[in-house]
Amino acid sequence: MKLLLVILLCVTCGAKAVAQWALPHISVAHVRVEPRHGAEMSTQVLMGMPLKMIGDADGEWREVEMPDGYRGYVIANSLTYFDEEAIGKWRVEPRLFVASFEEVKVFSDTVAIADVVSDAVAGDIMAGCWSRGWCRVTIPDGRRGWIKSEFVKPLESVFVEDAAAEVIRMSKHHVGTPYLWGGLSSKGMDCSGLVKMAFYNTGRILLRDASQQAKTGSPVLPDDYRQGDLVFFGNASGRINHVGIYDSDGYFVESSGRVKRTALVDKPGYICARRIIGNEGSYGIVAINNHPWYFTGQALGR
Repeated sequence: MKLLLVILLCVTCGAKAVAQWALPHISVAHVRVEPRHGAEMSTQVLMGMPLKMIGDADGEWREVEMPDGYRGYVIANSLTYFDEEAIGKWRVEPRLFVASFEEVKVFSDTVAIADVVSDAVAGDIMAGCWSRGWCRVTIPDGRRGWIKSEFVKPLESVFVEDAAAEVIRMSKHHVGTPYLWGGLSSKGMDCSGLVKMAFYNTGRILLRDASQQAKTGSPVLPDDYRQGDLVFFGNASGRINHVGIYDSDGYFVESSGRVKRTALVDKPGYICARRIIGNEGSYGIVAINNHPWYFTGQALGR
């Protein structure tokens, strides 16, 4: 904890102009296609997700690149800034990954739990060590608090080899959650956001859009569907514009109006299916433990 506070002090004491990295310090931050509030929201970034700064660091907005290569603009007051040395130290700091499917809270202490420091959603990352009962955590901007240990796990243990059941469990848990263009959290999600969020919870970083996700993994024929395979749909010209996660018995989970379980035979425009699980390391699929923005080198492996 002390190490992270030193990092924050180094970055905020006159180093803003040379900051090359940023971490969101709110549970979910909006990413827009232009640096203005009225611009389209293209995606979201989660607390503690490492972002590379693009261009000038001054002004109300910051252009950033996300771990999947996606770019956009985030309001500056949602971010805490790091130089190369500081982000290097963050990458070796013990961190906790929020694994709760529901929104949870970070409290100022474990007694007066009405005093909320921050909310948190699945995929948020905070500095801290896991301990039984409650975990002491530090949010990227230096705020400190406590979160119930049942809601978090060490970042290095997030990757799950046999992830199909967990992907389906998370996606089905959100049945009824409203569709939100650009959303990828329990607060609202679009179709590819649901996919990205469900796989991120198992330690897999996927590309953002359905048309990009359709180019990843390996092809799957309809008679060989497995839980966790992605099924893609499109318009008459074959342009992919929708994705869902295959469950079982001819049903898949999608975000269309709301998150719901739908029969494949009832969904027009089927294009193809792709298998993600087992294809980690191929184009567009990165295990979080192997992503150099999260960890120094690849010493952890998968």
